[in-house]
Amino acid sequence: MCGGSGNFGVVTSYEFRLHQLGPIVLAGLLLHPIDDAKNVIRSYRDYVETAPEELSTGTVIIQAPPAPFIPEHLHGKPALGIVAMYIGDADEGREIMAPLKELGPPAVDMVQPMPYTAFEALLDPFNLQGLLVYTRGMHLSGLPDEAIDTYVE
Repeated sequence: MCGGSGNFGVVTSYEFRLHQLGPIVLAGLLLHPIDDAKNVIRSYRDYVETAPEELSTGTVIIQAPPAPFIPEHLHGKPALGIVAMYIGDADEGREIMAPLKELGPPAVDMVQPMPYTAFEALLDPFNLQGLLVYTRGMHLSGLPDEAIDTYVE
């Protein structure tokens, strides 16, 4: 990447490698009340540091929609989501994902075999139609307690 100052850059080439995936993967969303978020993320961190490479996960703080699959006491409230996908044998994936379900009983467990494209659209109900959203992320080499506290706050 070449570029000048002020966040300007020109991509002159880009190479990437594709890997076979799916079409069905074991994937989904685990949703926790926001009050449990700090403890759940700490336990999540401890597990994913040792999890196999075939498990892809992330956390997201979202507003729970008034959807039928969301318990009513969470409607319209912030919640912690753990998105996860296992790219391998589904039965093996259930064993690998089991510790994620034991971090604290999730209020919603949507982990199941699904098309990869359904996994990609999993968070769509949490984004209101027409809502302009700015999101950002950061890659960290670790997840210290202080970062977790800041993230949840």
